[in-house]
Amino acid sequence: MREWILIAVGGSGARVAQSVVALAAAGFPAMLGQEDVRLTIRVVDLDIHHADGRELFEMIQSYNRAFGFLWQNGGIERKSWRPLQIVLEKNDPFFFQTGLDSGKTTITKITDFIPTIDKHSGSELLIKALYGHADRDMELLQGCKGRPKIGALLWEYLYRNYDKPFWSTLVTLASAQDETRIMFTGSLFGGTGASGVPTLAKLFGESLGKNEGQTWKIGMTLLAPYFYLQDDPGKKW
Repeated sequence: MREWILIAVGGSGARVAQSVVALAAAGFPAMLGQEDVRLTIRVVDLDIHHADGRELFEMIQSYNRAFGFLWQNGGIERKSWRPLQIVLEKNDPFFFQTGLDSGKTTITKITDFIPTIDKHSGSELLIKALYGHADRDMELLQGCKGRPKIGALLWEYLYRNYDKPFWSTLVTLASAQDETRIMFTGSLFGGTGASGVPTLAKLFGESLGKNEGQTWKIGMTLLAPYFYLQDDPGKKW
């Protein structure tokens, strides 16, 4: 069994994954003749509401229920094609748990993720030189909002400190004997995807590179601007 892994970063990444599930439901991947492939989809997002991610999860649930019902009760003959197998996981580790919505922590700003900022004057001065006041005070509970420079630092911190079970299980999954294909997808013009896709793909590749003898390929799918947001006169960032 060959493993395919799709990591959807941000809302746009989740929408791409939704399209993949819809294509699978329409039978398109089956025409590729990939009968020995299993697809695992996971969502990485800072937005604590996970609206697009939850809709994706429901689509995967419906996909599995529909084809399970047809196979078991409908007597479909699977001679020349079969629906793509999409793994149905639980909420954890389907969603990357950043800790922002845990209720046990007050980590909501970029400075909360930098433990040295209040302990070393040099670190504090460097952070202030790299990030303006609005960047340092921006609330992260709804994403990076067009600020990939914040996201790049944040994602690396989260990856290295909150790798279990989300990333650690993916590394194990990608350690299969057959070639594993990993795709990261997100927006090119926002903050969450624009920072998360390249940063996380690099870090994940480094984790896989520590295991000798395995074969894998990492790709990225980035969406160009397809909508624009009106400025909120009441925003604080």
